[in-house]
Amino acid sequence: MPRIKAYKNGTSKRQLIPVETAKVSTAFRCPWTGKIFGEKRSYVMHLKELREQRMYRRARQARFEKVRVEFNGQKTWDDVIQWIENHPEFFFDLGMRSRVMSNPKPLDRENLFIKITYLRLVWSPTASNTHSCPRNGKTNWGGRDDGTPRSYPGWEGRIEFQAHQFSPDGTLRESSPFSGSDLFDRSGINTGSGGAAAKGGYAYGVTLFDADWPGITERCEKLDTLTTLKGDKKPFHRAYKYNGNFETARNKVTI
Repeated sequence: MPRIKAYKNGTSKRQLIPVETAKVSTAFRCPWTGKIFGEKRSYVMHLKELREQRMYRRARQARFEKVRVEFNGQKTWDDVIQWIENHPEFFFDLGMRSRVMSNPKPLDRENLFIKITYLRLVWSPTASNTHSCPRNGKTNWGGRDDGTPRSYPGWEGRIEFQAHQFSPDGTLRESSPFSGSDLFDRSGINTGSGGAAAKGGYAYGVTLFDADWPGITERCEKLDTLTTLKGDKKPFHRAYKYNGNFETARNKVTI
C-alpha cells in the first residue's frame, strides 16, 4: 500500500490534501465567525452582512428594551394588568425568545389574546430568590451560597390568566404554539409552580421583585412616607387582589 505525505486540517482525518498538489495562498479568516474566505471580495461582503445583522439585532433589542421599561414603569398593579392585555404582541415576542416557539407565522403575533383573570400579591422584604431573582440580581438555591443574598424585597402571590391563539380568520386554535409561563419570561413577572388549566387557562405562583418595578416601588415608598408623616403607628400594608374586575379589586398600592 503506497504512502504519501498530505496536509490535514487540524485533527480531522477526512480533510486531507496531497503535498504535491497543495498550494500556499492568501486567505481571510473572520475573527467573529471563524469562516475562511479565499477572496477579499467575498470576505468584505461577509463583513458587511455581519455588520448589518448586528446593527439590526441591536436596533431590535433597543426597541424591545424601550417597551420593557415602559411596562415595568407602570405605577399600579391595575395599570400592569391593563398593559398586559393591551400589548399581547410584547409577550408574544417574549415567547419567541424562549424555547417553545417553533416556525411562527407573521400573523401569529397579531392574533394573540391574553386576559388576566386573577392576581393576588402581598409584599415581603424577603421574597425568595431560590428559583428567580431581580434582573440584576442572583438566585440562591436554598441559601447555599454564602456570598449571595438569600432574598430580595418584592411581591409574592398567585397569577391566573387565559392565553389564546387565533387564526387569521378569527377562529380559535385548539392548541397554542407556546407555554403559558414563557409569555412572561424576563418581563419581571417570575412564574413558579403551576401550569395549564382548562379552556386555555394558566395558573402559577408568582414573584415580582421591587428592583424590576421602579414605578410601583416609588409609589409604595411615597405611601410609607405619608404614613410616617401622619404619625400612624400601624405600618402601611402592601397588598393587592384582583378577581377579574377592577371595581372590586382591593388595591392598597394606589395613592
